[in-house]
Amino acid sequence: MQETLETVITSLDRRKRHTQLSLVFVVLFILFLIFQINSVTRQFESMVSEIGLIENEFEARNRELRIQVDIARSESLQIQELYKTLAIRVEANSELQRQIALTDQVLGAGSNSAIAQFTLNLPLEVIEEQAVQEPGLQQSLVVRSRNLLVEATRELDAQPEIARDNFRLLIDVYNDATEIDSEALSTAYWGAARASINLQESEQQQALTDINLALENTNSSTKKSQLYSDRGRIYLRLGQISNALEDQNLSIELNSNYTPAYLRRGLINMMNNEHELAREDFQVATKGAIGKANLASARENIGLLELYLENPAAALEQADDVNLIDDKSIWNWAIRLLAAQQLNLTDVGEESLTQLMELQATAHDNSIWLYLNEELTEQLIAATGQNQF
Repeated sequence: MQETLETVITSLDRRKRHTQLSLVFVVLFILFLIFQINSVTRQFESMVSEIGLIENEFEARNRELRIQVDIARSESLQIQELYKTLAIRVEANSELQRQIALTDQVLGAGSNSAIAQFTLNLPLEVIEEQAVQEPGLQQSLVVRSRNLLVEATRELDAQPEIARDNFRLLIDVYNDATEIDSEALSTAYWGAARASINLQESEQQQALTDINLALENTNSSTKKSQLYSDRGRIYLRLGQISNALEDQNLSIELNSNYTPAYLRRGLINMMNNEHELAREDFQVATKGAIGKANLASARENIGLLELYLENPAAALEQADDVNLIDDKSIWNWAIRLLAAQQLNLTDVGEESLTQLMELQATAHDNSIWLYLNEELTEQLIAATGQNQF
């Protein structure tokens, strides 16, 4: 009996050890599985991270590609406009005038949008009957008027005071002529108004008078579209927001392809807190932008809208995209500075401030202040230490 009991105890001990060993093996196996799972998880996380990097790189390249496509489209539209204008001139003018038009075309193609616009509207015919009767006098008048116009348009942005004075002289030349070329006179009044828009507030009432005279002296619906849009800019500077909006609408009604009017209407809609309407206008302007300068302007306006919507990350992304198109925009560096400030990106903010001040020292463009709300105005004053630069 005792032997049987001992045998049972021995058997139980053996089973107990087997069970313990089995448990040890099970624990070890579980630990092994956990280790493998962790290893696989780490590999998976590494793969996900690599995929994320690849996606980011792809997105960055895709953004650059989209920008290049936009640039190509805008430059293609610019070339089409230049060829259309050249074709009209060749059809309408004599051989001598065609040569002048070609010269003006080259000047316009290599200039900024404001100068290009005026060179595309150069008055090439001045008092033809008088030219036949007194060719020496008429040649002097043609040469003088043309030289004044070219000189004035060259200074339109850089030195608006000089441009305004030259346009005033040009107005006197046309008014003193035996027969007045109303379209040429309209262009001269337009130039004087354009120059005054870039000057002090005290100049805006005279700018309004000049642009109204420009409208009275033209029968061209295309030119009227541009004039209404510019008059809207003057109304905005005079604080007449509803008139400014109405003129941009008139401009678009006359020429639905005139993208600057969409840009300006979008800015007014943005100021009126019509943010979706503003975005629609900016998108139309982006698709129809003629040349890189207009494309950059449309894209930077979207960046400004993102600041209005308190989305500085999107504003910064737009600003970086615009720099790939045109890195000499005062507006864009100001927008980038504001976005960096809101995101606490010190290095980006310092770079943007440096670029902004360097450009402002030569360009003297204060126009962005017109379109900032009170909060953004305070932020830009704090960032630059200046009011209106």
